[in-house]
Amino acid sequence: MKMDQTEKLILEAIDQHRDEIIEVSAIKFINFEPVEIFSTLIKPHNPISASASRVNHITDGMVENAPYFAQIEKSLRSFIGDLPIVAHNAEFDIMFLHNSGLKLNYDKTNFYDTLQLLSLIHISEP
Repeated sequence: MKMDQTEKLILEAIDQHRDEIIEVSAIKFINFEPVEIFSTLIKPHNPISASASRVNHITDGMVENAPYFAQIEKSLRSFIGDLPIVAHNAEFDIMFLHNSGLKLNYDKTNFYDTLQLLSLIHISEP
């Protein structure tokens, strides 16, 4: 598969203690140049834990007027389209997206995990 048009999906902020996405960012690249960005805070159904806020610097006040994930799912899905997704620890991110209601064709979408690629590089080093 030619990787000249690739999407990088970034889930910068996940409150692991509450299992909720509180920020989604995705960047489309064409020929390794960023051409489009999708980014939004997400209002969780529960308060953001203090430990999550210390890590991601996102507070309840910041997401007070943000949309719920269900409100952005369709536009995020449209943004991703049929492009391959490149993510660090992709399995983790995809699990959260799926559990949050993102409806992708998981059988046809190509996922590339930079964490796995990194492990291959470290294994092959002398």
